[in-house]
Amino acid sequence: MHELAYYHPDDADTIRICSNCITDSFLSQKVRAEGEEATCSYCDETGSTITLADLADRIHDVLEKQFYPTPSEPEGLEYTLAKEGHWERSGDPIVDVIAEVAGLDGNISEDIRACLSDSHGNPYDGGEDPYADDAQYAEQGPDDLNFRDTWESFCQHVRWRSRFFSQYVEVSLDEIFGDLTSLKTFRGISVIREISPSDDDRFVFRARVGFSQAELQNILEYPSRELGPAPARLAKAGRMNAAGISVFYGAADMDTCVAEIRAPVGAAVVAGRFEFIRPVRLLDIDALAQVYVKGSHFDPGFSTQRARAAFLGHLAQMISRPVMPSDETLQYLPTQIVAEYLATKAKPPFDGVIFRSSQTNGEGRNIVLFNHASTVQRDDAPPGTNFDLWMGAGPDDDFDPTIMIFEKIPAAVQPKPIELFGVMVSPPDPVSPDRGQDAAWLPNREPTLCLDGKSVQVLQVNGIRYSCQERTVMRFRTKADEEPSNPVVPRDKSAAEDLF
Repeated sequence: MHELAYYHPDDADTIRICSNCITDSFLSQKVRAEGEEATCSYCDETGSTITLADLADRIHDVLEKQFYPTPSEPEGLEYTLAKEGHWERSGDPIVDVIAEVAGLDGNISEDIRACLSDSHGNPYDGGEDPYADDAQYAEQGPDDLNFRDTWESFCQHVRWRSRFFSQYVEVSLDEIFGDLTSLKTFRGISVIREISPSDDDRFVFRARVGFSQAELQNILEYPSRELGPAPARLAKAGRMNAAGISVFYGAADMDTCVAEIRAPVGAAVVAGRFEFIRPVRLLDIDALAQVYVKGSHFDPGFSTQRARAAFLGHLAQMISRPVMPSDETLQYLPTQIVAEYLATKAKPPFDGVIFRSSQTNGEGRNIVLFNHASTVQRDDAPPGTNFDLWMGAGPDDDFDPTIMIFEKIPAAVQPKPIELFGVMVSPPDPVSPDRGQDAAWLPNREPTLCLDGKSVQVLQVNGIRYSCQERTVMRFRTKADEEPSNPVVPRDKSAAEDLF
């Protein structure tokens, strides 16, 4: 325990501490701006100072709101641990907590503790002195209830009241997602991923299911088009898009890509590897769960920042968790609007998001590119190409599964100009009739991705393996005129079987 340096109850208003003896930057700046010019009682330097009593009151406010004294004796189930010698009081000594919070040396923090014990110890009520020299404190967890209420109100609003992007929705999402650029994980990694065409993680995998031989052949004939995002008229609602809004759903690896499309046994999966050909800006949802906020406990905004970080971790889990097909329509509405917000309202806007794959139990990563960043560079054979596909041959016991594609492209023909409103112009490129013209293919949109044609492969689904958690089912039956007993819940399966 540190020795008292100068403190005496009668001197709390005369002992002064300068801003240089306080290493918490926020508190030191406050003392520098608001303090009184005087000689510091601890370093003997002249500068902006604050009284010991005033500093003690500020520290008391912080400890009362953001920390709590830990029990000095075991409580509840802790008695069992204490009997076996495994219980240890949680928290840190109060002097160390004061020193850490305000950035003080040991002697000053001990004087603060003694001052707090005299002014806030409450000895008259017979209780323990919260600032006794053997007291220990622990930091309270962040209270993100306000952010959870905001999110819940937002979800209820878009599900049951208004599904358009209203001012209420924008204000709610501004509160949650504002200033994402400053957020970093405890390892100092930004929640924003910027990927360029030269980066190692520039690859994205995407696949489609071919349910028939004709559908499989169509995908193989035009892989860039068919493996790219669906055209607007065919785009179904998903986790990050409303129906009719075309986005690019991909994965960071092939296994996750295949797992996400949920192909049935007997189907053929056509998969390929895309790569970014321009820089993209993505929000890493997983990193949101690891946001670490640095700051001063004396900063009024620090608690809010911690609460927001805690909520973003909760939100990251909600966005990534699986949704049952019967619930998708309503459950996807909030994340669809979040995606629209990130794509159009965030400053600067995002090109997409990365989040954990629920289909791989969180081991893989999904990558979604929003509509404006979902364009795939066209490098398929030109319209009018004749295809001859070799889909494999041989008996069942010696079948050669190799697929070979032979293309015969038409000779280059210069299109004849046509007259449009009295002006001769070149006709537009022909559009494939089975897909229709899609905004993602319009020539004025800069492509984000290109398909590596050599990476295209066909995976025949022969079986599916599930990863399951076994859960014991227990049934207790009593007659209507009997009082139900409190069952002893067994800890393992064998014990449960012994009950029957």
